[in-house]
Amino acid sequence: MAAAAPPAPPAEDTGSWFPAFPVITLPDPFRPPPPRLTLSNFSYDRAHVETVVTANADCDARDAGVFTAGEFDLAYNGTRIIEAPTGNDVCWRRDLAADQGAGTAAPKWSRWSRAYLSVGRSIDSGL
Repeated sequence: MAAAAPPAPPAEDTGSWFPAFPVITLPDPFRPPPPRLTLSNFSYDRAHVETVVTANADCDARDAGVFTAGEFDLAYNGTRIIEAPTGNDVCWRRDLAADQGAGTAAPKWSRWSRAYLSVGRSIDSGL
């Protein structure tokens, strides 16, 4: 009869004696959050707003310097946050025709307002 093989030695524990914890990624304290405009409506029942995120000096210029453009309705006490890449500003204007209840008429836009975010700061503003 053949001899039985000796039992295998216990496996050597090469791991740490600390239990496994999930890896938590913290924000980089040296990198500021992206600049953003917090736009609030505390004056109008409903405001139709046009925004442009741009590096252009002129908010009306629609060439390669425009990062993004959009339109949205902002209810009374509503807030919209618009982030801008570093080096860009946010321009916005309001549809004045919406104030007179002319919802189907062509927009009559106010003058542009501009939040200078290109320096890397965030701004809170009202319409």
